Order: sequence, then structure tokens, then C-alpha cells
Amino acid sequence: MSENGQEFRDFEAQLVQMFDDPPVFVDSHGFASSVMQRLDRSWQVRSLVIGATGLLGGVIAVSQIMANNLIGQIEALSLGTKPHLLRHLIQSVESHLVLPSLPFGGEGLWMSAGLAGLALVFALTRAIEEY
Repeated sequence: MSENGQEFRDFEAQLVQMFDDPPVFVDSHGFASSVMQRLDRSWQVRSLVIGATGLLGGVIAVSQIMANNLIGQIEALSLGTKPHLLRHLIQSVESHLVLPSLPFGGEGLWMSAGLAGLALVFALTRAIEEY
């Protein structure tokens, strides 16, 4: 039993030594420079693609804003000619929400939602750190 344990420790020591001292290749500098050249060349293409898609997204956003007459609607809201959306939303939520029948108030729901959001943020940061 101890002989198997000794063999395992010897094998583990050999593995550690192999990973501590990686082999040196003759053409490592040439390989590294070719990889860096390819990465630099690809970066130019990536920056052009990112710029083009950003420009296309901006054109789409402006066309959507103009098609929906968003500027005119904002002016109407600021002049007070349209009913306030927030007041209408609050009245709608109050009429359809069943909070009084629950054994706890709305504060408990908001606290639970806040804690769930905080837990999600912690989980995402942990996942990002691991990968």
C-alpha cells in the first residue's frame, strides 16, 4: 500500500516538474510575432465592423424616433396637453394589484425584489471572476 503511495508521489512530482519547466521551442519568437501580426490585422477589421454597426444602429434609432414623432409627443407632455403617463400607470397598477389581500405589505415585496436583484449581481460578478 505504501509502495503505491510512493509511486503516486513520484509521479505527481514528475508532473509538477514538467509543468513548472515548459519546453522551449526553437521558433517560439517567430511564432509569437506572427500571432501578434495576425491579431493586429484582425483588430483593424474589428474596429471597422464595430464602427459600421454603430453607424447603422444610430441611423435606425434616428429613423425610429422620427417615425414615431417622439419629439412632438415630448413637447405635448411638457406643455401639459396630454395626461401624465405616470399618473395613469399608477392608477392602473393600483386597480389591478392585489396587495391588500397578501399577509405582508408592499414593502416586503420591494425588499424581496431588491434582495433578489442583489443576489443576481453577486452571482454574475462571481461568474465573471471565474471565467
